[in-house]
Amino acid sequence: MNKSSSEPRSDGMETARLAAVKNCTRGDKASHALGILASSRPRLGRARVAMRVRGDMVNGHRVCHGGLVFTLADTAFASACNSYGPNNLRPLASDRLPGACPRS
Repeated sequence: MNKSSSEPRSDGMETARLAAVKNCTRGDKASHALGILASSRPRLGRARVAMRVRGDMVNGHRVCHGGLVFTLADTAFASACNSYGPNNLRPLASDRLPGACPRS
């Protein structure tokens, strides 16, 4: 732990892993289109994302559509998983889904 904070100290490997999260997030056109923002300070195994709900994102009950909430959660999950290594989820999706995170 850093003496000045409660967060773990970054070593070279952790820095590389977190860079992988930023690279994948940067190429996520769906999240960008929805206005999903990832934390500028990702941490190993954790993710923080935010999305402003626009008028075109609400359902007939005037609440955020569940599919968009799921997309927000999916973005957070992928970021947290990918913090353990470059494109950690890629083997699950890249052969089946066009547009999965590009290979580094």
